[in-house]
Amino acid sequence: RQREAALLYLRHEECVWPVSLFPAQMQYHSPRDMALADADGLADLSLIQFEPPGVRPPGHWMHERVGAARHYHDLVPLLWSIALHGPRRQLLAEIGGTAAFRALRNPIKDGLHASGAVGAAIERLRRESVAMRDVAAWPGMSTERASRLLNALYLASSLMVTRHHPAARSGNSLLGGLFGPRGGRH
Repeated sequence: RQREAALLYLRHEECVWPVSLFPAQMQYHSPRDMALADADGLADLSLIQFEPPGVRPPGHWMHERVGAARHYHDLVPLLWSIALHGPRRQLLAEIGGTAAFRALRNPIKDGLHASGAVGAAIERLRRESVAMRDVAAWPGMSTERASRLLNALYLASSLMVTRHHPAARSGNSLLGGLFGPRGGRH
């Protein structure tokens, strides 16, 4: 359902929030700008159910089903916030596996928030292509923080994923993994 519009019922803290996603328009409709939600509350965000949306995106020919303009928001800041602070701690399947990553642009310049080690990691990713394990080893980063950052960059269309770059290659070949470094047994 990656490109289909959908109404999501999200449990956020003690509330249920209806959020209509419009991926083709890169917008969502919600009475609350969920991108501004408390980061701690996003950690427990969960999907209750989903169904076809009851409202339409702005400009739709069924204008009587288009909601109030103030309830439409840009989708990228929401995806960014959920990726960095939401419940998912692992790399998305779409970008998982053996790969090298590089940031195509700095999302901070697009108004997305990233401070401290995450901001520094973005700048470094703009200069070099590296494997996820390398990002996780940078100062202030961990496997979880690297996964969240790479997910956020991917969802913000700011990540290049390369499967054949030298940085994507595992430190050990298949035989090296079986026999250890220099061909000796473990």
